[in-house]
Amino acid sequence: MPYKDKEKRKRYHTEYMIKYREKNRERIKEINRKSEARPERKEYLRNWWKNSPKAKEIRKRFWNSEKSKKYQRDWNENNKEKNKLKYQKYQYTKKGILNQIKKVQTRRIKFKKISGVYHNIPSKKLIEFVDNRDKKCVYCGCEFIEDPKSNRYRTYDHLDPFKPHSKENTVRCCSSCNSSKGERNVWEWLKIKGFTPSEVIYRLAKDL
Repeated sequence: MPYKDKEKRKRYHTEYMIKYREKNRERIKEINRKSEARPERKEYLRNWWKNSPKAKEIRKRFWNSEKSKKYQRDWNENNKEKNKLKYQKYQYTKKGILNQIKKVQTRRIKFKKISGVYHNIPSKKLIEFVDNRDKKCVYCGCEFIEDPKSNRYRTYDHLDPFKPHSKENTVRCCSSCNSSKGERNVWEWLKIKGFTPSEVIYRLAKDL
């Protein structure tokens, strides 16, 4: 019997679905029509898929599979503009703002544990010094744009995220590079991004 062996059962199911494809389509359409006529049934099915432990396990197993990861990589590669627009809309929503705050708080807690200082703030003199030294983004080399919503708006970053602001540890970069780098080592991150390190990076981050 095909039901006893896993491979046979899978093969049997595939053959059955191919053989009765049109019949199954009609059956699914009929189920959908009945669901449309009964909103409570449709709501039940939606909630089942969201909240059922079995459904959660199915989703978890699928998202951790290689097939799912490959699909996500391919989709992201072919839909960069769509992803960019989606993120721009998301980052200004309440949920997006809260997630950004959570990330900052987590980073500050790590910073405090390692350095003993709770995320010091650069002084005006330090800002003036860094502005005179770094005329472009020290990571990607782009020109700054005086628009806070732009990815090229100037920000100030720690070369080593777990050391306080100083002349040797503070650089001026665009907001896109600042958010992308996060807590990663500057040399590893530059290699991932494919950026050529600037003279400032070579001079300041030689010991990192």
